[in-house]
Amino acid sequence: MKLLNWILYAFLYSLSLLPLKILYLISDFFGLIVFYVIGYRKKVVLSNLNVAFPEKTDQEKLAIARQFYRNFTDTLVESIKVMSSGEKLIKKMFVGNVDMLNELAEKGRNVQIHAMHNFNWEIVNHGVSRLLKRPFLAVYQPITNKFFDDVFGKIRSRFGTKLIPANDFKNNFVQFDHEQHLLALVADQN
Repeated sequence: MKLLNWILYAFLYSLSLLPLKILYLISDFFGLIVFYVIGYRKKVVLSNLNVAFPEKTDQEKLAIARQFYRNFTDTLVESIKVMSSGEKLIKKMFVGNVDMLNELAEKGRNVQIHAMHNFNWEIVNHGVSRLLKRPFLAVYQPITNKFFDDVFGKIRSRFGTKLIPANDFKNNFVQFDHEQHLLALVADQN
């Protein structure tokens, strides 16, 4: 099984070397497949849209769902791209000002960052972690598939972010509790 994982990782890394424009074309194709053929979580997405937008027509909700899947696959290829990209891509895709966070850190304060998840977390994670002057801790939901959990763990910690699994936060956070840190909590689950 390890050989298969190595081959899959090599394939994903090779994909990450492609220009982002090509990856977005792949994403557009894959988004159609995921929406129309595979139907990944389609019932959940449409059910959530019915709750969130009861006034919209079924056509309008389907258009929103198709856009969701396009964003979903774009986020996936951007995350793959981060496997091999340097700071140049992160600087291009992430604009932010963390001066206030660094000022609080310089005063010896711990900081919690709360954000909603309507962007590519991998890009923001790298953008913020490379600008911070203190350790950046990110709480994340482990992926059920061990291979992909490992791949995304490497992607997410590539620029120094320290990862804390949400399913065992208490036991994993204790090692950081006595040192100064910036803690990120991203609300992407209900």
